[in-house]
Amino acid sequence: MMKKTDWIIPGAAVAAALVWFVAHNVTAKEGKKVIVSVGGIEAGTFDLDKDDEFEIEGDNGIIDKLVIKDGKANMVEAGCPDKVCVNMPEISEVGDTIVCLPGKIVVEITDGKESEYDSVAN
Repeated sequence: MMKKTDWIIPGAAVAAALVWFVAHNVTAKEGKKVIVSVGGIEAGTFDLDKDDEFEIEGDNGIIDKLVIKDGKANMVEAGCPDKVCVNMPEISEVGDTIVCLPGKIVVEITDGKESEYDSVAN
């Protein structure tokens, strides 16, 4: 038979999950721009509200195909053997990313505002 104290840990876990879920959904912001980087260097910035398709040439001769449609970005084709980036979900919220590691391609959603920092040094 379970005691009242046996419910503390499961109850706390459920409460923490609920708080995270609510906080994530309340603070999520729809993105405005898609930034594509190859090897850590920005290769292009595109509007998220403009439907388009792009081929992105990454490192090692890998070519990926990015589709922007209905305010969402999605990698639909990849020239790498594992195709993990193709299996990632569509992205549309600020901070969402799609990464192709073999091609060193990063697709990130931003709010379209310029950063107030030019660079960060340690």
